[in-house]
Amino acid sequence: EADLLPPEMRASRQAEAEANGGVTFPPPPSIFGVNDPALVEWLNARMTPHPWATYAEPVPHGNAMSIALPRAYIACTMGAAVPIFASFAAKARAAGWQVRELATGHLAMLTAPQELAAVLLDLASAHV
Repeated sequence: EADLLPPEMRASRQAEAEANGGVTFPPPPSIFGVNDPALVEWLNARMTPHPWATYAEPVPHGNAMSIALPRAYIACTMGAAVPIFASFAAKARAAGWQVRELATGHLAMLTAPQELAAVLLDLASAHV
């Protein structure tokens, strides 16, 4: 949600999208805590422009059945993106979501796959 981004970042990313046909370009992998040269190369080959509308359009509120589903947020606590996502974790906590922390960057599936899998399995087993 764009409204959770720091104001200066939101304005910058929106201006970038307006100048580039509605898309923003991926930041360097280091922003997401990816510093291993092999992972950086792999990620750079796969990152593509991202439609700004996915940030700017409001998230649907759902219905009674979807609202009743258990929710969780995984907060990655390392890397330059931590301040950006802090408001997302705060919003999840305020909504009563379970918040788990992982000591890795935002792309945990690349930088800490085993730890992320363990958290996901734990969350899933708690709601079976």
